[in-house]
Amino acid sequence: MSKRPVQPQQPAGLIDSIQSEVAGEASPLLEFLINNARPIVACVLLFIIAIVGFGAYSHYSGKANKEAQDEFGRLAIIQDPQKRLAALEAYLSKAPEATRPAALAALAQTAFAAEQPQKAYDAWAEIAKLNPDLRVPAAHGMARALEEQGKSKEALAVYEGIVNGLPKPETLSVNSRIVWLAESVGDYKRAVVAGDAILALPDLDPADAKVWLLKVAELKRKAAQPQ
Repeated sequence: MSKRPVQPQQPAGLIDSIQSEVAGEASPLLEFLINNARPIVACVLLFIIAIVGFGAYSHYSGKANKEAQDEFGRLAIIQDPQKRLAALEAYLSKAPEATRPAALAALAQTAFAAEQPQKAYDAWAEIAKLNPDLRVPAAHGMARALEEQGKSKEALAVYEGIVNGLPKPETLSVNSRIVWLAESVGDYKRAVVAGDAILALPDLDPADAKVWLLKVAELKRKAAQPQ
């Protein structure tokens, strides 16, 4: 009958020594966990809540934006300009940034239809601040609103405030308005300067150039007359 191999016996003193060392190293960690159990659990819970909260906020924001866009779409079918204007003003008080420029443009156009040009001016002015790339259409809108209020000189100032900073191809429409507005207020010299700027455009259509040559010549005759 075979005998089981005898397992080597560890000295009792060595085992006690190892256990003592392990217990001694682990006790500060255990003591820290025990003494700080509540703060640790609270931190973990706060971390979990933050993750869940961020996910809920993202979901809600996307949902809110979608609802805001749907609401904006419904406003466009309101036929009465006064009612549509009031609805757009209420919408803009809570509109998300994604739809704000479009809502402002809709408000500006509706304000013209509702014969409230000052509100149109304010909307176009805000559009220009939100997006400098839209400064040319915004200037046209602001100037039109001023003209409808009989403020041709102020409208002229709006155009002259942006024309110098524009690329040459974009100055045609602005200088055209400067010519007509300056002429309307009797400032023919100003109109001539804008007309000459148009004629200096390298890509000006030949047919348009002939028209502007005649117009500038007429303005120069008016400018030469005693006031």
